[in-house]
Amino acid sequence: MSLAGGRLFLTFLAQKDAGGAFKVYLSNGEHIRCGLEAKADGSVVPQGGTAKESSRADLFEPAVQYLVVLRFVNTGGPRGAVTSVALFEANESKIPTSQRQVKWDVVTPG
Repeated sequence: MSLAGGRLFLTFLAQKDAGGAFKVYLSNGEHIRCGLEAKADGSVVPQGGTAKESSRADLFEPAVQYLVVLRFVNTGGPRGAVTSVALFEANESKIPTSQRQVKWDVVTPG
């Protein structure tokens, strides 16, 4: 991923089990440019370039589906890349009925 002086927004749905964890990283093939790690304790760690910041434990609760918004801004200069994350709880009671079922536009075979 090469994003000089620009912004990237990456959104996805994620849910983990108690004690579960995951990592999502975008790379230029040599270095991690933007990333997010959700740890077993429920903390989340966004990464922009080599800079990371950890949230409090229990921010990402188990068995809860979240819409994750990851923002990557490559400011250049001394600040370098900055990554921010926002979590939105996406449980059924908060999603309008008309949007509860996903209609896939493309599905791979298998």
